[in-house]
Amino acid sequence: MKEGEDMSEQPDERASLGQRIQQAREAAGFSQEEVAQALGLSRPTVSDIERGKRRVDTLLLRKLAQLFGVQPWELLEPVEKAPLMAQVKEALLEEIAPLPPSDREKINRFWLTLEEFARLRREMGKEPPKLLSRKRFTARSPKYAIEAEADRLREELGLGEFPLGLSIRELLESQGIPVFFEQLNPEPLSGLFLN
Repeated sequence: MKEGEDMSEQPDERASLGQRIQQAREAAGFSQEEVAQALGLSRPTVSDIERGKRRVDTLLLRKLAQLFGVQPWELLEPVEKAPLMAQVKEALLEEIAPLPPSDREKINRFWLTLEEFARLRREMGKEPPKLLSRKRFTARSPKYAIEAEADRLREELGLGEFPLGLSIRELLESQGIPVFFEQLNPEPLSGLFLN
């Protein structure tokens, strides 16, 4: 399919696509007006798209998908996501709902990059590395429990007793765990990480 090609020839297909676009917009926490402003459209045009009254070409479909933090094909056909990832994304969307549209768009693009990385890793048959073995431990108080766990982790990672001298990012990447980061404004959201 070529860029600019119409994605929805039949009225029923346009209506279904419009519903999925509306669901994705609402899930991403955008109003029709915010979508219109972000894409240089009028609000009535966005409304017509969601009601299946206006055709959507591939260029617009990709812009909508990027804005909402989903893959373009997810708008074309509903796809079942892994339950845990769906729960994480839902929780993330709730957390970022009060942010300005530009911040939500940036976080949605960041999420899209993470999903694409995970998909490629699955296709290549690569499992994420296990950083540490999980062990249950008991201690007399939370202070001792934290100290005991820190000592165990330092020993397991071969870090010794001295200050690390590494950033957390370097430490994780040295263990084979990819680290993605996105520059965010310090207020109201100072950072985002997933593990």
